[in-house]
Amino acid sequence: MTLTPTIDEAGTATLAGSFTDPGVNDSFVLLVTWGDGTTSTRSFAPGRPKSFSFSHAFADDNPTTTPVDRVPVRVQLSDKDGGKALAAPTVTVRNLAPTNVTLSSATTGGVAAQRDAQGFLTVAEAATVTWTGTFRDVGLADASGLSVSWGDGTQVTVATAVRDTADPALVRFSATHVYADDNPTASASDLDGVKTLLGTQGVAIPFRGSLTDPGSDDETITWAFGDGLTNVTTNLVNPPAPDPAVSPAIQPRSFGVGNDHPYARPCLYRATLSATDDDNGSAVPDGIDVVVLAIQHRWESLGFWKNAYDARNSTISAADLACYLRIAGYTSQVFGAGDRVAIDTSAQASDVLFKNPGSPPSSSTGSC
Repeated sequence: MTLTPTIDEAGTATLAGSFTDPGVNDSFVLLVTWGDGTTSTRSFAPGRPKSFSFSHAFADDNPTTTPVDRVPVRVQLSDKDGGKALAAPTVTVRNLAPTNVTLSSATTGGVAAQRDAQGFLTVAEAATVTWTGTFRDVGLADASGLSVSWGDGTQVTVATAVRDTADPALVRFSATHVYADDNPTASASDLDGVKTLLGTQGVAIPFRGSLTDPGSDDETITWAFGDGLTNVTTNLVNPPAPDPAVSPAIQPRSFGVGNDHPYARPCLYRATLSATDDDNGSAVPDGIDVVVLAIQHRWESLGFWKNAYDARNSTISAADLACYLRIAGYTSQVFGAGDRVAIDTSAQASDVLFKNPGSPPSSSTGSC
């Protein structure tokens, strides 16, 4: 007798075998107890072939809270005279993780949330945002939950996850959250509490700032974008004439400055704003981190990226590969500095990409 030794949840195991009995006039009943609360039976008339085959689908690993379980299967053969033979093979049922998590919509105030030029959601402080989406889980007996980290130090486990009636493997969910503040206040955007601008390769990013001068000076304003390019402008206190060596009056002022700048290469940059007045007084420069994402391209496998970081058959330049590592180290909670996994070099990235779990072992049959 053989039983498929290992399957994934929602997979099918096959039990097959044959038996003999010296009683040529005996009839038989074969009872299979699958270990998940279900049974199968088959009757054999005298003189009929004594072979059998059953296929059985295990909806879930049992108990459902474990990653893998050995399920005992009980096989009992009875003849008409009360004789019995027993066998107890086992099948290993592995849990499968949910897949295809997709955020399909975001609403605030009952209407679709607005997005900026880079595709990021923009909502007012104290606004309620409702996300809806789907994921797939073939373990139909699993109690599916979804943990959402909102990026403002709060986290919630979603209870409103229900299976689709027409496609039970499809789970629909919704989650609602109120962002009390833009955290920290007065920053353009935030990544893990760090003042950051987010942009897309080739799309101009709006840089904005402000200056205060207690005197009466013309200001030379310099934006250094971190990619080797700068923008220098002069703001006159009394245009169109420049301020004389001895100013005629004290004219303290505060004013806003700005410049829109596109980046040619996706990377992590540090942009700075500095100012010098006509008396050679300088303000302390201010800066902001800038994460520029690549224009969307097709999905590539782990092997593609490993070959790229091994410098084999790569269509991506070494400079771009290094930039991708900088972005990952800056934005990730797993990779980067401190107690995270280092990916500062191509060799470190290749080592991380090499450590993938591979394919699960295939099912096979064995004897019992």
